[in-house]
Amino acid sequence: MGVMTAVEATGRFTRADFEALPDDERWRYELLDGAFVVTPSPTPSHQRAMQRIFLLLQAAVPSGLEVFVAPSSRRRDVGDKLTAYRDAGVPSYWVFDPVSPRLRAWRLEGGEYVGIADVAADEVWTSDAPYAVTVRPADLIRPAPRR
Repeated sequence: MGVMTAVEATGRFTRADFEALPDDERWRYELLDGAFVVTPSPTPSHQRAMQRIFLLLQAAVPSGLEVFVAPSSRRRDVGDKLTAYRDAGVPSYWVFDPVSPRLRAWRLEGGEYVGIADVAADEVWTSDAPYAVTVRPADLIRPAPRR
């Protein structure tokens, strides 16, 4: 997870403002509740972990559900995004920290997120919802074997 910079301005930004931003591969831009959030590109370790989590979930997802990847900063992940996803009714929310490595997961119950997992390093956790998948955080950041 990288350093986050929020661009402050009066008023709220729109999707048209967001789409007018320059294409810069070194920075990632997000529009969250009318504010621009600018973060550096994720590290190789973070990208590796995100790819592996996506592949684990994609392999297990039942028909009718989708898996989305949205890398962002630690503060956004457990702050604004967690709140926004809760308010939107997203039933499951996971956050992975490749530095630790650590995976935290929440499930929506009665309109609030309830923590269901907090596993680190070589601990193993098997999710039962939204579908079954087993995760060991340390495995998500290990470099792939050379061919």
